[in-house]
Amino acid sequence: LDTGPVTLSILRLTSTRKHTYCKACKIYGIKLKSMIKPLCTALIISCLSASAAYADQYSALYQGGDPLAGKSLLEKNCIQCHAGSFGGDGSAIYTRENRLVKTSRGLKAQIRNCNTMLGLKWFEDEELHVASYLNQTYYHFEK
Repeated sequence: LDTGPVTLSILRLTSTRKHTYCKACKIYGIKLKSMIKPLCTALIISCLSASAAYADQYSALYQGGDPLAGKSLLEKNCIQCHAGSFGGDGSAIYTRENRLVKTSRGLKAQIRNCNTMLGLKWFEDEELHVASYLNQTYYHFEK
C-alpha cells in the first residue's frame, strides 16, 4: 500500500508498508530503508546548526547576552515609549535612516543611557541581553 510522496527538503520520498524509496532512486531500485532515519537526523542537525550559527554570529558580540531574555526586557520596559515616539510597534527607532546607534559600542552606550534615564536599574548582564537581542534582530554589528 503506497502512502504517497512525502517532501523532505530536496528529497522526494515515497513510503510503502515495508520500505521508503527516494523517487530519484526508485528507478534504479535502491532501497533507503536503513538510510532514511540517519539521513533525516543528519538533515535536522545541520538545519539546527546553521540556525544557531546565524544567531550566534550577532549575539556572540555581547558575551553573556541572551537574546530571548533581552527581547522580554525590551517588550516589558521599552516598547511603549518607542511606539509612542515612532508609531507602530516601535521598531522604527532601530531601522530609521537617521538612527543614533551606528556601532556595537554605541548600542551598549544607548542601552545604558536609557537604563539610567528611565531608572530601570538593570544590571550589566540585563543590558547585554537587550544589546544581544537588538543586534541579532536589527543592527547586525559584527564587531
